[in-house]
Amino acid sequence: MEPAGSGAFPATQKFSNGYGSTGWHPSFSRRYWLSDVDESQIISISRQPLPDIVFSLIPEQEWASTLGDYMVMATLTSFCLLLVFHQSRAIVARRFLFIGATLYAFRSVTLIITQLPPGYQNNAMRCRDQVNITLSVFLSRVVEQAIRAGFQEKTKMLCGDMLFSGHTLTMVTSALCIAYYLPAKWRLLQWVSNFFAAVGMSCMIISRTHYTIDIFIAYLLSNFVFRTYHAFCEVDIFMERRKSVLYGLWMLRIAEWLEDDIVPGK
Repeated sequence: MEPAGSGAFPATQKFSNGYGSTGWHPSFSRRYWLSDVDESQIISISRQPLPDIVFSLIPEQEWASTLGDYMVMATLTSFCLLLVFHQSRAIVARRFLFIGATLYAFRSVTLIITQLPPGYQNNAMRCRDQVNITLSVFLSRVVEQAIRAGFQEKTKMLCGDMLFSGHTLTMVTSALCIAYYLPAKWRLLQWVSNFFAAVGMSCMIISRTHYTIDIFIAYLLSNFVFRTYHAFCEVDIFMERRKSVLYGLWMLRIAEWLEDDIVPGK
């Protein structure tokens, strides 16, 4: 029997972790020695854009970023006009706000879990320098974004809030509400907001404000949350709602409470 440490596979084998420190090889032990790793190398986010099929076909169009912001405002304004003239505006507004809050809660989770680098050709020029986050920096940025309602200047921006697109969820949810709540005789007007949303989503991609996957996920998730909520509302008996497979979703437990004073099926 060979002594420990001899033969093809030594009992302990060190490797370089790429940061100048060493640890035990993972095939023999799960212990890693990272005490001398530079912390900034762990928390910083790359500024090299990721590959994207649309980026490879269409060069960056900086003008489209501003147009995309206008499309967000146009779609949201169209929804607000619907609210003004709708006889059940309080119900529509409450549903819209809940759906929007749910989507932004999902977005907060995805932003925390995975940080993607911005997609601009020159991220160093377009984005602010990365800094260590302190409480004062955090609070100042929260106030700044609240005042601007999420919109930013087109140079020296706060970058990295990529997955998934907040612009898209706002436009898609607004357009879906308009299509759903417009009276039948005005139903053709839904194509106006649909057009705004389609142009806005396209602008988000070709301006490289978002990757294509950001837009795709935001579109699908907005549709899912909106249609699931309203499918639940269309069940016309309270007890049938609780028997529905939809009732297993946590957001619909809250929806049941929100819809408590509304006639089922409306």
